[in-house]
Order: sequence, then structure tokens, then C-alpha cells
Amino acid sequence: MLTIHLVPNAHLDPAWLWDWREGLNEGIATCHAIVDLMQANPDVTFTRNESFIYEHIERYDPALFQRIYGLVDEGRWEIVGGTLLQPDTNMACGEGYVRQYLYGQRYFASRFGIVPEIAYQVDSFGHSAGLPTIYRAAGCRFAVQCRPSQKEHPMQSRIFRWQGPDKAEILTVNLEAYAVDYDGVDPSFGLRSRISRAKEQVPDGIDHWVVLVGLGDHGGGLNRKLLKEIREQIANPPAGCEIRFSTLRNFFKEIEGDWNRFPVVKGELQFFSRGCYTSAAPIKRANREAENLIDCAERLSAAAGILHNQQYPSERIRNVWRDILFNQFHDILPGTSIERTCNEALDHLGKARHDARWIANNAVLPIFLDIDTAKHDGVPVLLFNAHAVPYRGPVEVEWMLDYRPLSVGKGHHHVKAIQAISDDGTSVETQFLPTDCHTPIEWRVRNCFIADVPACGYKVYWLQPDAPRAWHKSDIVVEDSTEKISIANNFLKVEYRRGDDGIRIKDLVTGQDWFSGCAATGVVCEDTGDSWGTFTQSWDKVRGNFKPVSARLLQSGPIKASFVLTSQYKGSELTQEFILYTNSKQVNCSARLLWNQPRNMMKLEFPVNTANARGVFSAPYATVERPPDIGESPSVGWAAVVGDGTNIGIANNATYGFDMIGPKLRMSVVRSPGYGEMPGMEPDPQANRPAMDLGLTCFEYVISDYISIRDSFRWLNMPIHTTLGFPHSGKLPASQSVISVAPGSVNLAAVKQAEDESGWVLRLLETEGCRQEAVIKIMDNVVTKIIIEPRELVTLRMAKTGNGWIAERLPLTEMELNRDGIDMDSPIYQRAKTITTTLD
Repeated sequence: MLTIHLVPNAHLDPAWLWDWREGLNEGIATCHAIVDLMQANPDVTFTRNESFIYEHIERYDPALFQRIYGLVDEGRWEIVGGTLLQPDTNMACGEGYVRQYLYGQRYFASRFGIVPEIAYQVDSFGHSAGLPTIYRAAGCRFAVQCRPSQKEHPMQSRIFRWQGPDKAEILTVNLEAYAVDYDGVDPSFGLRSRISRAKEQVPDGIDHWVVLVGLGDHGGGLNRKLLKEIREQIANPPAGCEIRFSTLRNFFKEIEGDWNRFPVVKGELQFFSRGCYTSAAPIKRANREAENLIDCAERLSAAAGILHNQQYPSERIRNVWRDILFNQFHDILPGTSIERTCNEALDHLGKARHDARWIANNAVLPIFLDIDTAKHDGVPVLLFNAHAVPYRGPVEVEWMLDYRPLSVGKGHHHVKAIQAISDDGTSVETQFLPTDCHTPIEWRVRNCFIADVPACGYKVYWLQPDAPRAWHKSDIVVEDSTEKISIANNFLKVEYRRGDDGIRIKDLVTGQDWFSGCAATGVVCEDTGDSWGTFTQSWDKVRGNFKPVSARLLQSGPIKASFVLTSQYKGSELTQEFILYTNSKQVNCSARLLWNQPRNMMKLEFPVNTANARGVFSAPYATVERPPDIGESPSVGWAAVVGDGTNIGIANNATYGFDMIGPKLRMSVVRSPGYGEMPGMEPDPQANRPAMDLGLTCFEYVISDYISIRDSFRWLNMPIHTTLGFPHSGKLPASQSVISVAPGSVNLAAVKQAEDESGWVLRLLETEGCRQEAVIKIMDNVVTKIIIEPRELVTLRMAKTGNGWIAERLPLTEMELNRDGIDMDSPIYQRAKTITTTLD
């Protein structure tokens, strides 16, 4: 006998073809209707996720919230998911998914005494490889998803053990839909058809299956018409079947005893709606920038608390994260919403970015004011490195050379040279650069120099006017002729040959060309798809290339050299400034695209000079290998081509879509379907709606060898934080490391104050696939050593005591019985244990 568990639910998109106000308010309306229906029908169950909806109800309709609480207590209203909402599951940073669970699970625990064990992402567009690791760390043992379907990603069983990079397993069920059709629009998705297919979908030897029922997208759930149809099916089930109202937890309880008989599936579950990796480019860049700004602000705030006993702005940081996490919803970040929703998302992310900058400044300024900056003459600048590894590289600082005079000259500096003085008195050469002002002014300058900044710490340099002097000979060499422009250092040569479509890069150490032809060439691909790119696997029909119209040398100093290449395609223009710093093994590019090509996609292509190529792509708290010619693929900021030759990676600060055609790596920049354009449907002829992403798009990227690509991504997206000041006395030294983690293969993924303010939380991720002993230092003193397993994600609390520091492993949600009143028998708490003793 096959038992079919009917699980009523009401999928609700907080924003999509409507704005967030309508979406959240619909949450109240839907839950009112469901509660009324359940109280009139005592056998009916209901499943609901997304803590944002519960919070909205709690705040604005507390009476409804109390009715829901009663149904939860009866066991009829099931809470699943554990997240704030159903996020996109490809493009948020790893810490973004962690915060979904940290804040969502803690909310459900505090209001209902429940920590949901079922990850619930039924409408997200594919699932990245690192999610099982995050799910298990957040206390989930089961997962439910619908996309990709069996057609898009065939699997031998719809129930499987999904395994993460660290070998963590989640018992996962792949369902064909989260809703049913009840008006006859698509009879194949009517209730009767869904039930009749259950026998085909359930794995052999399993006597239980689950079918999600209800109306979705704009809420709804059950109504009386659907309820009547369900009762008819319960009364007249298919032969050999029993049908009952149930919950997902009841279903998994029935099958978890067969855990080991289900097949193991490793890696990502892809692909679905590949255009989502590029649609709505401004939202994607705003999301990436907001993620990195709040990450940096958290690290600086933690450093200020450790170093200066400064109060940690926990509530403000939490609110910034919540702003970001709302806009990582699976119809906002992927760019499948209407124009109004996209514009409001940009406003919302703009607020998050501003608040994150404010938090960072508030953290750093008191530290700066407590440093003895009168030690040397000149203008002191505080450089703060938020990463747990030391930094040596270029820093650019714009500052006031003098007070603005009453009369303005012609922009010529009366000071001809600037030196940077480190804390030990060592002089460092600087290079003048143009300021952000369009025209030069003599009293404001911008300088570039090579700085050394300790791990997760700071260093002060003093900028001083200096007489021109002979420094050591720079390795920067430039050439500007009628045939070509080139810039070079000891390691690389970047060249544009006039008449080419792109650049060439040569490794001067090995003598190898990085690319087999012109690189960084803009290509325009036909794109007739909808906002999702639903039926497109690869944008491989090239309509034409951007053709260079001008090239000129910009910088040719001892620290930095650059040239700008401007290319055009019909009414669109691409400007790229290629930058090479002294002794650098990477090429930076600052790009601006003025795009005016509806129904097209723009990519930059890099024909890597290698054979037997395969791709390596970043994913949230994971990396993924993919073969070439697999089509458009997601990546959280960097991708690389490796093979029997040159191994090259591209990191960026804005985009997520890549593909590989043979060894040619292509980075997607923009695509321009209509806003909220539905698959397979013609645009409304009476509407005047613009295409997406027309106009100006700014982005930056780095080209480096594969070994260095993670570091390139790190410094591009979270660069050195600079603060200008004035000479004053203070107690703190001019240079100090606050937190460091070694070896470098153990990534310090996050630093924050514990949610209960009991210490500092460090999130560590092993990135090389090897068992490591991680050494953690605070204020240059070793405070703990821990063993981290391959690809393991560890949440560690560091607490200061009178005798030193205590290190303790925690669940990702940071909850314990004595603080939160949660059942210690739950698997989430059994892994929490003290792992070190007190260390002085």
C-alpha cells in the first residue's frame, strides 16, 4: 500500500510581479483564510516557511499570530525552511545563506520553540554545491526542492542523499511542483493527475510519497473548491493507495529509516533558468557590494571591540543583513521581477550599502583617534585590512594637499613628489594619479603606493611632500607607438596591437601567452529569451563584436601603468582601462559599458591558451568543476580554465554568469529582455515597457593565474579600508594585527559578535580539501589550534576570560539550551562541544 501524504501549502513570493508591500500584506490575507479553513476542518494540515511572513503577521496582526501559534502547538501547522524567505540558491555569498538560517532559525526558536529540520527551497532556480554543508550546520536533516526537474537534471531516484563538499548529507526529495492547477488550465498539473503519477515517482520499495497541494506565487493555499476535490480523492484513491492530509515532517519520519538505501548525489543540482545569472545587472552589483561592505563592517566592528572594547552595533548590523537578505529573494536577485520591484530593490540595497559604510566608519574612527599619529610629520592615513592574511599591494589614497586657496590656479601642484612614511620611518615611493574630480586642482591629490598591512589589522602611513629623488628603478615599462600600446612589469606584459579586437597577455617568466588570441573582447549574442532565459542553455549565436575605435596610454609611473581601450558596437560603447602594478602577477580592469541593444546579451571572452580544458567555478562556500560546453553557468565572482597549459582565472565585482566554449571562458555582463517577461508569452502590445539593463553598467574584473584567483577575488571585492586623519597623541601602536588564521587554505569567512554577546564568532572554511590544523591568533598571540576536516565549515566562539581565551565550537545558529530554552536532543546541539582549553 502506497501512502500519499498531501501537504497543503501556500507559496508566496514577497515581491515579483508586485511590490513588497502587496506581497507581505498578502501573507496576512492568506494566513487568515487558511486559519479559518483549518479551524472549520480539524483534519486539515498546513505547511508554511519564511520567517519574514511570520514577523509581518506578529507585528501587524497579533491576534492572527496567536491563532497560528495554537495550530502549531496542535501539530497541524508545520513550520519548515528555517530561513527568512526562499532565497536564490546560486548567487548569494556563502555567508548570505548562513545568515538566512541564523536569523530565521533563531526567530522560530524564540517564538515557537521550534528549530525546523527541513530545508525548503521549492521555487529556487537550481541549487549550489555547498548548500548541504550549510543545511546540516543549520540543523536541517531533510530538504525539499522542485528545480531543476527530472527533465533538466535526471536522477535515478527522486529521493536521494544529497552530499556536500564536506561529506555532510541531507535526505532530499525532488518534487515536480509546489502547487496544483485547479481551474483546468493545465490538467496535467491538476490534483487527480498529480496523485496518479505518485506511483511512477516513488522509488522502488518505498511505501510513502508526498504531494504538495495549494495555490501559489501570490499566496492562496487551500480554498473550499480545492478542499472539496481533495476530499473526493481521499475517499476514492487510486488502487493500492491511501491518501491523507499530512506534513513534510510526517513524510520524512516514515522514510528516514531507509536513509542508507537511497543513492548519494554529490555536487550541485543544476540547471534551471540560466538567464537569471545575468538579468538585472544593477541589482547583482548592488548585492555583491552590499555583501562585502557589511562583511567588512562586521570585521572592523569586531576588531574595534577586541582592540578598543568598543560597543558592537549588533542591531544595526543585523538590520543591514536583513535588508540584503530580503533582496536575495529568488525573484529579486535573479532579475525576474517587474521594473518597479527592481527599482525598489536598488533603493533598499542602497540603504544597506550606506548603513554598512556608516558602521565601518564608526568602528575605525575611535581606533584611529587612539593611535599616536603625531609620531611623524605629514597627513596620517589608516589602512585597515579586513582579511585574516597579511596584505602587500597597491593602495590609492585621495587627500587634501592643502586647504583650498581663495584663488584657484590651473591645477599644477607646487609639490612635485610625495612620499609615504611607515611607522618605522621607512620611506615608500608614491605616484601621482588623477583625482575623482573631472579637472585637476592643485590642492587635492591622489597617490598610489605599495603598502604592507597586517592580517585583520591596521597600519598607519604618513603622506609627506618630498623633493624629487632617485628611487630604486621600477620594473614598469611602457610602449606607445603607432603599432601598439603595451605595459609590462617583471612578470607580465599587456599589449594592444592596433587593429586587434582585444588585448594580449604574455607571462614574461615562462614566455607563454596566456591567451590563444585577443582577450577581453566584447561580443554581442542574440537573446530572444524571457527574464529567466527559460528555454536557453547557451548564448552562442554571436551577432558581432565590439570594435576598438581608440586606445591611449593613461598611466606610466613607477607604481602603476594603464591604458584605456574604447570599443563600439552599433549604438553601444565599451571602455576598459587595463591596469598593471609594479611586481604584480595580475591584470586589473575597470570597465564601463554604455549598452543600447535590446534582445541581446553582452559577454567578454578570454580564449585561454590550454588543452584538455575544464572549468573551475566559485560557489557559495564551495567550488565546482564543470566540463566545457555545458552552457551558461553560475559563479559567485570568479571562474577559471585549467588544463594542459596556461591556467587562467577571471574574478569580478559584479556579475555571476559564465560559460566555456572549449577553452574559451566568457563572462556575461548584461542581457536585455523585458522586465518580468514571462516564458513563451508575447509582450503586451498596449504597454510601453523598456528592456532591462539599457544604459550605463560599471564593473571591475581581474585576470590572474588560477593559483592566485581566490586572492584576486578577495582583494577586489573587499579592498583595504582607508581613513584619513590628523596628527594627535594616542596609546595604540601604529601597526597591529587583531586576528589572523593560518594556513591560508583555512578561510576566515566571517567575524562577528555572538548573538548573545558572549564572545566573538569566527566562521572558518577549509578550501583545499585537506585536513588542516588551523592556528588562530588574537593580537599576535596564539589563542587556539583546531583540526578542521576537508571542506568543513566551522562556527567557533572565542570568549575572553580572566585567564585568556576559551574556544568553543557552536552550531551555526549559536543556540544552546541554557540561553534559548531549546531541546538539547535535537541533532543541531549534539555537535556543540568545547574543543580547547584556556590558553594564555
